[in-house]
Amino acid sequence: MPDEVVTTAVTDSGAGDTSSASTGTDGAIDASATGVQTDTGAEPTSADTGAEQAPVDTTQPEASQPAPFEIGAGQPLPNEFRSLFKNPDPAVAALAPKIQSMWDRLQAYTSHFPTVADAKQFSEAFPGGVKDALMAQAKAAELDEADNAYFSRDPAQHAALAKDWATNDPEAFASLAEQALTALSESNRPAYDKLGGTILEGTLSNLYRTALGVGNKDAADRIAQLHEDVFGRKLGEQPRNDPRAQELTQREQRLKTQEQEHTNRVASDFATNANSQVGKQLQSQILTNLSTALKNLKVSEGAKGRISQEIYDDINQKLIADKGLQNRLQSIAQQGRRAGFTPQLTQQWVDALSARARALLATSAKTVIDRWTQDYLGVAKATNAKIDNAASRKDVGGGGLPNHGLAPLTAEKMATMTNAEILAHQGPIDPNALRQIREGKWARPAPAK
Repeated sequence: MPDEVVTTAVTDSGAGDTSSASTGTDGAIDASATGVQTDTGAEPTSADTGAEQAPVDTTQPEASQPAPFEIGAGQPLPNEFRSLFKNPDPAVAALAPKIQSMWDRLQAYTSHFPTVADAKQFSEAFPGGVKDALMAQAKAAELDEADNAYFSRDPAQHAALAKDWATNDPEAFASLAEQALTALSESNRPAYDKLGGTILEGTLSNLYRTALGVGNKDAADRIAQLHEDVFGRKLGEQPRNDPRAQELTQREQRLKTQEQEHTNRVASDFATNANSQVGKQLQSQILTNLSTALKNLKVSEGAKGRISQEIYDDINQKLIADKGLQNRLQSIAQQGRRAGFTPQLTQQWVDALSARARALLATSAKTVIDRWTQDYLGVAKATNAKIDNAASRKDVGGGGLPNHGLAPLTAEKMATMTNAEILAHQGPIDPNALRQIREGKWARPAPAK
């Protein structure tokens, strides 16, 4: 019976900052003045003329340096850049789409490598880039899958693994099998003797049938006698069942079942606790990213909570469906079953799960926010339809509202806004923009290259 392995991904709602924290300097431009000579036309100093230089007053405070500009994943275009969209100078305003495109490109990189140090570490680990990383990932997944089959104690999985190895390199497999028998004789003599007896009995049975097939009855009788001398029974007879041995076997099986059930409970608790750690970290990171992305927008806490939960659920489902990750977690669990579930194994589980969750965060967040944006536009469209109906109604008061009081949101304006800003928009939407949305024709213009 194969061991049951807990391979559930994040199961506890809630998660912390599992991303690499920016130091505030990675990615910043450092324009050092060291070694730069300038011609200012100033009078020569005492250092130039060789004259004695007055001591420097070290009590004067140095001018404070501005803090480096930090860029976080999912951060919208800063307001100081966004103001260019409204600049009356056409030359300046023309730069706005290019700046937005550059910012979007930078955000795409930041979602994968939060800091320059992360990108450097990746390039050092995989000199061939993504191709090397994918090859290493595939190799690791293959090894994890082989480990899981080997430690499963399932004869069917062992047979498939042995067949695969024998097919890949028959000569190497033959050598491995020979050395395996030697190792088995030294490490588990009863199992070796049982295996040897099975092989010997099968060999004698084949020889007996061959002797009869060629008409050599004398040889067949000698083979049959040898079998009876070795095994204490005639060819074809089943081993005699000793009631005491049968009772002992049943007792051993019950103890083995109880031990396996206990191990399964320990493994389940191990996975639950590790998943809970990652879950809390992930939920915290999601909320942190949303706070940054939506800090200047009017989004209720309830809406933020629902968006956060949808992002969390989306990541969780992708983790569960990730076969490579599940193989890795199963391999870690198998180690725990063999040698105990140590804090080191817990950290390996947490690291494997949180790394994959971080990699999925940016994509899942964009998917969910885009979906919420479309849902909001649908609500806004219905709201505007109600206002239009009220405005066109003729009643005792002399008619409806001549206008809505706010400038309608146009398709051109939406193209310059982020999804979060569209989501937070509370005013009317231009009928032409609504028509484009209704007909599925509205889309952002392609970013400038």
